[in-house]
Order: sequence, then structure tokens, then C-alpha cells
Amino acid sequence: MQVNLSPDLAEQRKKRINSKHKGRRGEQEVEILLRGWINEVYEELGLPLADMPKIERNLMQVGGMHRSVGQQDLIGLDWIAVEVKRVENEGGYQMREWWEQAKSQAHGAQEPILFWRLNGRTWNIKMYAFMMAGDTKIRAPVVITDNIFAVWFKHKLKSEILKQIVNTKI
Repeated sequence: MQVNLSPDLAEQRKKRINSKHKGRRGEQEVEILLRGWINEVYEELGLPLADMPKIERNLMQVGGMHRSVGQQDLIGLDWIAVEVKRVENEGGYQMREWWEQAKSQAHGAQEPILFWRLNGRTWNIKMYAFMMAGDTKIRAPVVITDNIFAVWFKHKLKSEILKQIVNTKI
């Protein structure tokens, strides 16, 4: 038996499905970026590529459970909590909600990282950075491009790898 949906309901269903696919594609794009940067660092340090952390989509965040700690979009690095958003147009931005979601999903020493982009544009990243005000260090959210993020990410990854190497030798 075939059920015909009203045109409005059919359009709403189509938008929901397209939104899910767009979200999944966005997560996959960021996953590929992170893997590429990890690969560069491992090659630079001469480490076996087989030992690279496995970045992957967090399948536990499907089904509306994504608002709790540990339910970030991508997993594999315990020092960041990655949230990914793709939007059709600038009117689709919900930056405040996205940033709150990213922060609420980070736990312990994890840094919340929000990737977002408009269709056909490059990725933007919101994260915390430190600024100096005299002798005072202030932690503040900043928005940067993916090129700048890549520099930070690779430096941080090297630092984390070297920390692990030192800790295993002790």
C-alpha cells in the first residue's frame, strides 16, 4: 500500500533527509582534513603510519543524543571535541547554539572545536585561543580559517605525540 504525502509533508521530509546527508558529508570532509594533517605529522616525525590515531564519525551522536558530553561528531583524538556544521546560506547560521553545543560536548581537558562552512566555501573554525592583556592571559573564543587551524593542529598533535613518547619511556 502506497501512502501519498501532502506536498508540504513530502518537502519537509526531503529537507530533513538532505540535511542529514549534508551533515554526514560535512563530517566526512573534516575527517579527511584531520587525517591528512595527522598523516603529515607522522611522516615528518618518521613514525609508523599504522600507529596513527583513527579519526572517525561518532555514530553514538545519531538520533538526537548529540547534546551531551562525549557526543561530538568526530572521535579519535582525546584532546579535542569536534562539532561540524554545514549550511546552505548565511541565514542558516546558528553560531551561538553551535558553539554552546561544541562546548557542552567537550569533557575534561578537551578543547571544543567547531567547524562550519557555507556550501561552496572553505571551512571556518571556532575555538579558544589565549590573548595577552599586560601580564594577564585571557582565554577567548576566536574564529579562524582552516589554514590557520592546520598550523595549530599539527603543532598540538606533535606536542601530544612527544608527550606520549616521553611518558612511555618513563
